[in-house]
Amino acid sequence: MADIINDLEKKFSLKEEQLSALRGTNLQVEELIGRYISKEKSGGITNQRYSPALRTFALTLHYYSPKAYNYVRDTFKTCLPHVRTLRKWYTSIKGEPGFTDESFKALKAKSNSIKYPIIAGLMIDEMAIRRRIEWDGVKLHGHVEIGSGIEGDHITEAKEALVFLVTGINCNFKVPMAYFLIDGMTGVQRAELGKQCLEKIHETRVKIVSLTFDGYASNIAMLKHLGCNFEEGKMKFEDPVTKYPIMALLDPSHMVKLIRNAFQVYQVFVDENGKKIKWSYLEELNKLQEKEKFRLANKLRYRHIHYHNQKMKVKLATQLFSLSVCNAIDFCREELNLPIFRESLPTTVFLKTINNFFDILNSKSMSQHGYKKPINENNAKEILEYIDKVAGYISNLKCDNGPLLIESQRKVGFKGFIGCAVAVRHFYETLVQTGELVFFPFYKTSQDHLELLFGNIRSHGGSNNNPTARQFKAAYKKLLVHIELKDFGSGNCNALEQLSILTCSAVDRINLTTPSTEKACDDESDNEFQEEMLDHYYLTDFSMQVIGYIAGNGQ
Repeated sequence: MADIINDLEKKFSLKEEQLSALRGTNLQVEELIGRYISKEKSGGITNQRYSPALRTFALTLHYYSPKAYNYVRDTFKTCLPHVRTLRKWYTSIKGEPGFTDESFKALKAKSNSIKYPIIAGLMIDEMAIRRRIEWDGVKLHGHVEIGSGIEGDHITEAKEALVFLVTGINCNFKVPMAYFLIDGMTGVQRAELGKQCLEKIHETRVKIVSLTFDGYASNIAMLKHLGCNFEEGKMKFEDPVTKYPIMALLDPSHMVKLIRNAFQVYQVFVDENGKKIKWSYLEELNKLQEKEKFRLANKLRYRHIHYHNQKMKVKLATQLFSLSVCNAIDFCREELNLPIFRESLPTTVFLKTINNFFDILNSKSMSQHGYKKPINENNAKEILEYIDKVAGYISNLKCDNGPLLIESQRKVGFKGFIGCAVAVRHFYETLVQTGELVFFPFYKTSQDHLELLFGNIRSHGGSNNNPTARQFKAAYKKLLVHIELKDFGSGNCNALEQLSILTCSAVDRINLTTPSTEKACDDESDNEFQEEMLDHYYLTDFSMQVIGYIAGNGQ
């Protein structure tokens, strides 16, 4: 199988996340080889049923590459099912806009299969789709649809797909529960759909403790209709059935981007001591590193400063608010004594605060250390004291000669972070202290899982990352089928836990730039090259420090 997957990579240029999914698929090689041998002995005839594992492998491979699927099927003498059989499996899932009944049944089956109650988080987000009306021979696709069944040319074209997804906090699964094709949606409508979804999830006996969304204006308006008060920082509302408190969370990744955007726009913040926090220090650090051709062990580049063409990339914001950038600025101030960084301490305190707090909100497993370790009984005192300190620090930040940032026009990111601090304490007191959880992995409430699902849907279109409504429906249905959500009778809950094959982190391929192979062929070019080398022969203090560090401080 390893040889086959390597062959697929070469022949069809599969991406890393696709290869990871194939390698991690729960496929029993013995079964595939057994079918192959049985077919050889019987003259090409076999009556064996396809097991759930083999079905999952077949559907996953076909989802990523139909050509690769046909190649593997031919290699194994048609031991994998025909494409027509896959289509029959797809037709068993409706996949129409609205609440997906198969998902709720699978969630209930999962809940019934384990002894302890499932604790989960609900998240909502929109994915942009292409405005286009298409006819498939039976019905039109592309109009606004919310599961009501109303059709007609008088209905507006849809421009977004609003998706609801549940992520297990004490279990390892992620499952889309519903989607709606919309052309914008008010806060009231969002709140009502959210309540309906919570009511349906209650029937599965899964306990929802959080609702995560981004800082979109209609999402903020939704809070009021759920019973929250964003302005006063009250981000808790009651489950419509159980009356259990649910925390409304503004996604930390989106909040980091909003804080970065506000920092760049305002240029200067003022802390509670009247000290100035300046964006210009980041610009100066980047200029210095570009000039010296050395990096002070950080990832700061031109695109981190001039990010406007890549606003949505979270890593550009998180790499800017990093300890490595803080240490580089501190080094320029304390070791190199550069005048331009003389008053940069408040800036590094700000960057470090955002970095550490984001680590807390990005905690995953107990194997991590420091602020990245999830809150539990052992580190609760330290974490809770720190988040109170952070909340107070952010609350007192001001614009330069202006209002508090939490009262400014760009307040959402800062108030969202404060709301997350309240949520950390709430989850500890209601889940960890009560003994329901040993620790709380805050990352399980992140909207990243939904974004990765969108990435899988976009990747289904190849180079087309802006699907139409019809293409979105087809990809959504395939995702549901190939994680075996429809196979309730077999009690196949392992496939539900393997939803991670849909949400594995994308691996950014490193773009290696090759130096020019052109050779100087005249004296003038040679002289310019020699002059450039002479300029770098006289090393600055900056360069000497870097070279000394690389060389082991001369030892």
